[in-house]
Amino acid sequence: IGPGLFPALAIDAADRVHLCYSTLNTDQLIYATRIASGEWVSEPVDVSGHGKYPSMAVASNGRVCMSYFDPDDNALKFASRGRNETHWNFSTVAASGAYPSSIAVDGASIHIGYVDANGGLHYASASLATGVGSSPAFEGANIRAVPNPFNPSTSLEYVVPARGRVRVTVFDAGGRLMEKLVDGVRDAGSYRVQYSSRAASGVYFARVEVG
Repeated sequence: IGPGLFPALAIDAADRVHLCYSTLNTDQLIYATRIASGEWVSEPVDVSGHGKYPSMAVASNGRVCMSYFDPDDNALKFASRGRNETHWNFSTVAASGAYPSSIAVDGASIHIGYVDANGGLHYASASLATGVGSSPAFEGANIRAVPNPFNPSTSLEYVVPARGRVRVTVFDAGGRLMEKLVDGVRDAGSYRVQYSSRAASGVYFARVEVG
């Protein structure tokens, strides 16, 4: 195929192989597929910027979806193209500090998990775009602890993308529920809640659920 870094692979319902990767030195995002003759055909995806750490999935309707980090904008981006489309469609998943990601597509939605610059794990989703020129808007409920590590208390800051029922809970490393901090309807916006641990030292996980 050629020299490259960070390859990601997907196979569609017709057993067609799809590949994306970054070029050496220039970090350009390349999409490649193998045609019926067995040859690989490749093309750049984001010609206006760079792309690193790509992840790829193919929807049941043949739409190729990929998430990748654009070091020019320091942002996690999403690109997709339908089977009969000639141009890639782009969206920004996270505006800053988003690093390696994973992507999955089901019948109706795109799901992306990624890590931010501070090691926080995030989830974002959007409706599966099927129209020409469509750019899905991603929504995610983010949460982080400040300070982290902490002793004995920390402030959990979280973002609600749309009005809905919100639950904020804390679990230990074994998955045992330690405390339910929030359980009620919240408007879209940023919130903060205090957590004080009465348990032994260790690793704890905070989870925010919206809707």
